[in-house]
Amino acid sequence: MGENLGEGRWTNARKHEIYASRILSTRKLIAAAPDSLHAFICGSAIGIYPGVGDDLYDESYAVPGQLSFMQTICHDWEQEAARIES
Repeated sequence: MGENLGEGRWTNARKHEIYASRILSTRKLIAAAPDSLHAFICGSAIGIYPGVGDDLYDESYAVPGQLSFMQTICHDWEQEAARIES
């Protein structure tokens, strides 16, 4: 779900489209979810992990310092999707 990452240069406007297409659409899906919903699956990406060397990463990984653009999308998207739990 969301704008194609490989389509076009990542200008500020394009980054906004990429970000909004994931965060806002997830927010709308959650708002429209019926009470009878049994599962909500959201697959953000591996962009939260640095992917350097042979290191292994799992859900306990804490991103140090400033987030990159892709890390910000992954973090915010997962936070938005987690709202359905309440």
